[in-house]
Amino acid sequence: MATTIAAIGALWFTGQSLRATKDQYALSQQTVVTDRVHKAVEHLTVDKLEARLSAVFLLERLAKDSPADHSTIYSILASYVHTQSPVWKCRLVGKPGEPGRLEYDVQTVITVIGRRYTPYDTATTEIDLGETCLIGARLRGADLHRVNLAGTNLAGADLSGANLTGANLAGADLSNARLDGADLTGANVAGTILSRGPGT
Repeated sequence: MATTIAAIGALWFTGQSLRATKDQYALSQQTVVTDRVHKAVEHLTVDKLEARLSAVFLLERLAKDSPADHSTIYSILASYVHTQSPVWKCRLVGKPGEPGRLEYDVQTVITVIGRRYTPYDTATTEIDLGETCLIGARLRGADLHRVNLAGTNLAGADLSGANLTGANLAGADLSNARLDGADLTGANVAGTILSRGPGT
């Protein structure tokens, strides 16, 4: 009996030791992810476009590798769009006389948001792109399920085949936008502008 008890005790201690090692590893991994997220966010504020784009793609990869940080990372990316392209101050570029297009970094961020791994979205995941300037955005086939786009300027945007189920489009400007094949099931389209009349 003493031998059996000793064996059980040894197994218990071994199990506890393995659990502690596993917990320490998980904590270490989470610390690494957190540090990388912080560094990527810092690079979003630098002047060099290449550095900002690298930060965006790093955040995208981290969101895939760490489901626990998925929602936070996409909230950060949405906030970036808010700061760089608010609806009252569009950052459009292009040759004089040609339709303006979004700054490349803003377009890249919304492209990344539109291809996120949605199974990692939770009931509390909220991607807020409301009241941003997304004129002429290229979002063909993007997954914008439940994304807040209220009051957003999407004039001339390409939303062909986009998943807009449950999205909030209240008061959004969709004039001249392409919506062929887009799924608007359950979307809030109250006050949405779908076309502009002559002289408006």
